Amino acid sequence: MNVLLFDLRAHGRSEGKIISFGYLERQDVLGAVGFLHSRGIRRIGLLGFSLGGIVAMLSAAVCNDIAAVVTDGGPARMLTAMATRGAEWRIPRWLSEAGARLTLTVTSLRLGANLFR
Repeated sequence: MNVLLFDLRAHGRSEGKIISFGYLERQDVLGAVGFLHSRGIRRIGLLGFSLGGIVAMLSAAVCNDIAAVVTDGGPARMLTAMATRGAEWRIPRWLSEAGARLTLTVTSLRLGANLFR
């Protein structure tokens, strides 16, 4: 079994300052899939934690070369995950949801992408 570990953009030792909740980071995964193909590896599965789980799900949806995904803590809906995190920090639910909506709206506009999907 071969394993390729890497940091997503703006994480660990990777360059970058923008985290896009998975939208741009899936390009990192698709680049890794291309790298594996160049090495003759065809059976590819992804394992992601938290943001890595989100990116794994987003990447598998657009890349038929990914045969399996295991995600731990990768939420299905970013809005719900962000609002729930705020509630865990004892922020009132209504304020947490408003903050999550505002964050996703601004980030969507900056990226030119709909992060609510």
